[in-house]
Amino acid sequence: MFTLAVMVAIAVFAAGWTATNRRARRPVLPYRHVAGVAIVALLGWEAIVYLPGAIVGYFALTAGLGDVSGVEVDEAFVAALAIFAVAAVFAVVGVLQRRTWGVVLAIGLAAARLATTLAAVAQMLVLFGDAQVVGDMSYVAFTATTIALQAVPPIAAIVLLAWPLLEGRARPESAFPITGERAEWPGDASPADPAR
Repeated sequence: MFTLAVMVAIAVFAAGWTATNRRARRPVLPYRHVAGVAIVALLGWEAIVYLPGAIVGYFALTAGLGDVSGVEVDEAFVAALAIFAVAAVFAVVGVLQRRTWGVVLAIGLAAARLATTLAAVAQMLVLFGDAQVVGDMSYVAFTATTIALQAVPPIAAIVLLAWPLLEGRARPESAFPITGERAEWPGDASPADPAR
């Protein structure tokens, strides 16, 4: 819970700093950015799905107890889920508008989800390291499923979003992948008219 709150705060701060210092739009919208932000949108949808249960769980934990100490982490988790869901929407809009801050926010949200998953797996290793079975599943199968379903998508999103940034320039996908050049058609000739 604490990991998600800290990572979401870092992602929002990094995106805000980028929006302040890099206002220019990116020249193109790479297909990899579209694919990566689609995964982030899915992660945002999952946060929306989890949010009502987290709110109900928090109120069930504190119902009728007045001022309760020790629930700050639960409060931070609920707030982080809500911020994650809203930030995912902003990330999608920012990336599609070719804003660098949108890419930074999307990478940060994916990293937040990845860090949360790894923290959960590490916690399970500490708590159930000697267990052979967790619930109805073997421990190895449970851990492998958790990593595959919750760690691989954020990793894919981070790679897809960071790849064009690491290349130094983002270029559109071309129909001529070897040279990256567009065909120039002389005059009013059409591509279907090879005689001209």
